[in-house]
Amino acid sequence: MDEVEPVNLVVWSSVALIAIGLWKVWRSRSQKGIPVRPLDLALPNGVQVRSRVHAAHESDPSIVTSLRQNLRLKVMHDEDKVERLIDMERERAPNASHRELLEAAIERWERDNR
Repeated sequence: MDEVEPVNLVVWSSVALIAIGLWKVWRSRSQKGIPVRPLDLALPNGVQVRSRVHAAHESDPSIVTSLRQNLRLKVMHDEDKVERLIDMERERAPNASHRELLEAAIERWERDNR
């Protein structure tokens, strides 16, 4: 019988642990009725790009800054276009928070650029 090299054993053990961790996250979220998307599993805890979070996090400047940077990268740093996309979402949802407007603009840009 062939022996497994120690490096391969460490790599495969790590892969197995990561897979078990992802399965546990998926299972716990699906049992709570929270839809799980691949992006949710790739982001650090508490960071949600595409889903709405309760009002306590609406004004978190780091998340808003991150969303704005995400949109800015999508439009190749064209600030005028970023503002136009946000304004367009504001026309559709005048009572939305700035964070919700950024999320909607990102979702629309991703949908339109598939």
